Amino acid sequence: MKNVQKLIQTVSQKLRPAYSVAEAQAIAWWLVESASNKNKVQLLTQISPLEPAVESKVMEWLQEHLEAHRPIAYILGHIPFLELDILIKPPILIPRPETESWVSQLITNLQDLPTNNLKILDLCTGSGCIALALANALPQSHVTGIDINPQAIALASKNAKHNNIANVTFFESDLYQAIEATHKFDLITANPPYIASDEWDELEPCVTEWEDRLALHSKDKGLHLIKKIIQQAPALLAPTRLPSIPQLTLEIGYKQAKAVTQLLQSHGATHTQTQKDLHGNDRVVMAWW
Repeated sequence: MKNVQKLIQTVSQKLRPAYSVAEAQAIAWWLVESASNKNKVQLLTQISPLEPAVESKVMEWLQEHLEAHRPIAYILGHIPFLELDILIKPPILIPRPETESWVSQLITNLQDLPTNNLKILDLCTGSGCIALALANALPQSHVTGIDINPQAIALASKNAKHNNIANVTFFESDLYQAIEATHKFDLITANPPYIASDEWDELEPCVTEWEDRLALHSKDKGLHLIKKIIQQAPALLAPTRLPSIPQLTLEIGYKQAKAVTQLLQSHGATHTQTQKDLHGNDRVVMAWW
């Protein structure tokens, strides 16, 4: 039987070939916390050693991840996203730290506003993580999340109930198709498919073998869906009353900032801004009209 620290060390070492030291330790703690149903503080302060069943479950999950390439989030069935617990199941896209980072910054900016009774549209909502994070942080606002995949909409709706968030609506739509022309939004967010065909084969098996390719890959050098989003966005935007807040926030591939900026400018955007992710790569383009 290993104590907590030894088990964390063992799991981290087994994860190290595929992850950085920090990532491996974070995953190790996530596995041990889930298997023991205790948080980190409880585990570090408990006097008795871990139950054998906890270690057994952790090692079982670890083997499934390393040998079958099954993502940890799919194994555990959930993933933290800001203040929320997001339920996850294959093949719905797993929320990434890069997404969590820009959403957190957007929320900070929105919460600083004198008014937050906003109408927000989240395209390609997937698990609903972005829409729910915004709705949770802005209880006086209403967020609409749409996705072409009915499985995603079902999961996003389940996540709304799981996190007790009422000021959000999810429905199935091919981008803006099912939205009435009279509906206007203060801001639009999107984490669309943006991985180009030549980049797909470079991805890890835990992505290509498990997650929905349609939620990740897009034609035309990864820009096919992004072009559609940009082309139709101005018609759905209300006259801006928040000059400091981007009306459109798009997550992009790290090579796409220049092309996306040019697309926005060609469709009337008066100002654009690029934001980098945790690794220093271009990850978000924001636009104002």
